[in-house]
Amino acid sequence: MFWLTILVVCTVGAMLPGLGSEVLLVGAATTLGPVAAAVMVVVATIAHVAGKLIVYAGAAAGAPRLASHRLSSRWQLRMDRSKRAATTVVFTSALASLPPLWVATIASGAGGLGPVRFGSAVFAGRLIRYSALVAGPQLVLEVLR
Repeated sequence: MFWLTILVVCTVGAMLPGLGSEVLLVGAATTLGPVAAAVMVVVATIAHVAGKLIVYAGAAAGAPRLASHRLSSRWQLRMDRSKRAATTVVFTSALASLPPLWVATIASGAGGLGPVRFGSAVFAGRLIRYSALVAGPQLVLEVLR
């Protein structure tokens, strides 16, 4: 039941702006050993990427309607200049939430950043973010043992 909760919360949390899974991960990290915590980070990251890819696909399907939006136009100009720069923005967004990952996801789907490139950038950023969040409680527990 625990793993199902992680999967559902992280997937749904990725699809709904403002519903973060970080609190669940930090809380769960206090009850898990180091190996289980590492597995949780990977499971949560995969679930988060899956949820973001659903949002990405929706934005890609609605791209013609979003094309007139100013944000989408600016994002398209950036991606036309450099896919690497756009990927860096997505990675930074996944890592630090600046710009919000929800915005970067919509812009990536509507702007034509490839799904593999997008998913890889989100995976790398969230894996680092979740690892850092879970490492804190794990270190405290190790010191207290």
